[in-house]
Amino acid sequence: MDNGISYLNIYLHIFQTQKDILFGKMVIKMTEIILDTDIGSDCDDMMALSWLIYAQKSGKVKINAISVSHKTDFAYGALSALFDAFDTELPSVGQIRNGLEEFKDNYCQKVAEKFPGGRYTPEDSVRILRRALVQTNDKAILCGIGPMTNIASLLKSVPDGISPLDGRRLLLEKCSKIVLMAGNFTEDKNGVREPEWNVKCDISAAKLIMEECDNEIVILPYELGIDMITGEKLTKELGDTHPLTYAFICFNGEARGRHSWDPATVLYAVQGCGDYFQESEPGVIRIGEQGESFFTPQRNGKHKVLSLKLLNGESETAAKKRISEYMDKCVEDMIDKKIGGTVIV
Repeated sequence: MDNGISYLNIYLHIFQTQKDILFGKMVIKMTEIILDTDIGSDCDDMMALSWLIYAQKSGKVKINAISVSHKTDFAYGALSALFDAFDTELPSVGQIRNGLEEFKDNYCQKVAEKFPGGRYTPEDSVRILRRALVQTNDKAILCGIGPMTNIASLLKSVPDGISPLDGRRLLLEKCSKIVLMAGNFTEDKNGVREPEWNVKCDISAAKLIMEECDNEIVILPYELGIDMITGEKLTKELGDTHPLTYAFICFNGEARGRHSWDPATVLYAVQGCGDYFQESEPGVIRIGEQGESFFTPQRNGKHKVLSLKLLNGESETAAKKRISEYMDKCVEDMIDKKIGGTVIV
């Protein structure tokens, strides 16, 4: 070129504000995410974690920390096995100290023993969550895919050596939004609205978050994730040779897939609505005494509920199949080593 600037220099100039080239790899400042999970209760947590690892390896997000909302002794071992299998460093892990009784562990011990790695007693979840928020560069997305005990404890937390802010103010300052798998907003033919599992496990925590948290909260409800089956092809192909598929076998009792409540929640937390979801108008979510969930539109409300985005007149069944196939393909490509090359900073 006449001015002596090469095409490469133009490219670097255009993208320099957000991207740098380092040793042939792209370095990108990522959106940070903090995940709260009840790993061990249902195998869809393992698929959600696998997809989140994919999102980090492909440059979409940085996993800042993971907190565990129940007391199994093998949660860290299962997490370590999964991250090791995907050749990814495990972030800071916290685990609940007080609150709910121990859940039935459907696979963490089996996964940790079959794929042995590091043994470690995680720090208290609230401390991990507070530290993760403080260390976030800008604002993190807090994503919960289990009972809300840890998040409620974070909301109630007091100033400490980690931050002079209480939990409510810390969330406002360092959390852009809270994304939760929670709630069932449908009624059966008799007009009965069944409580959703994550809400029912700790109703008081769910009520506290919906009533007292000042952050925007987006809910992926039970009815959206059911019949969105992921993991079936992988589980049949890999059997018990991979922590992800072994967890599916342990939970299901055979090599088959699972509904995708948690993976779909993580998908939205990372990518937003895209071609998959649509947000309701703002409103207020109320949790009933038995754990029922009610949504009332309200102009200045802080809550939204997700539903499917239907493309080209497709049915809900077709939309769920499209979304599940996308998530499966992402994880399959990661296992086949078709993604990578992004350095997270």
